[in-house]
Amino acid sequence: MVDDPYNLAYEEELDELAKKREDKAIKRKLSELGSGIFQLLSILIDIELAIIDGGYKADSENPTKSNSTILIEEPEICLHPNFQSKLAEVIVDAHNKFGINFIIETHSEYLVRSLQYLVAKRSISNKKIAIHYFKNNNTVLEIKTEENGNLSDPFPEGFYDESLKLQFELLNLKNLQQN
Repeated sequence: MVDDPYNLAYEEELDELAKKREDKAIKRKLSELGSGIFQLLSILIDIELAIIDGGYKADSENPTKSNSTILIEEPEICLHPNFQSKLAEVIVDAHNKFGINFIIETHSEYLVRSLQYLVAKRSISNKKIAIHYFKNNNTVLEIKTEENGNLSDPFPEGFYDESLKLQFELLNLKNLQQN
């Protein structure tokens, strides 16, 4: 048997997930779910391992905070926008409760916007969030998050504005077609 530190040899309990819909449980095999769920499970397993490595025990009055850092590359791949937003909450929660740090490489507007919201809501200090935008000319733009969730500098063209730009172009096209 191959050593499996992440226990990814799924036991029978993990073979099916229960999903509630209209007060009715529907069982689905993991193999029937999209690949985004595996990305999410991988992140959750990494968080759990960092918690265990940090010595946290649920019954401990003074748990040791983890000094772990988890690297996450493009968590938005194959992940629904709603889950991208919820992932920000999980990350902030893991940091606040267990001291786990995260380095995230992302193109997800939802993840960044959710972090802004969590800062504004005071779920996490703006001093704990650092955004580094890597430009094409090999320069790095450091964008700070202010206490109210605003960003100190706008993202360069093509990040936040792309969706809005496409909406305006669609509206203009519809107007031209109606005339």
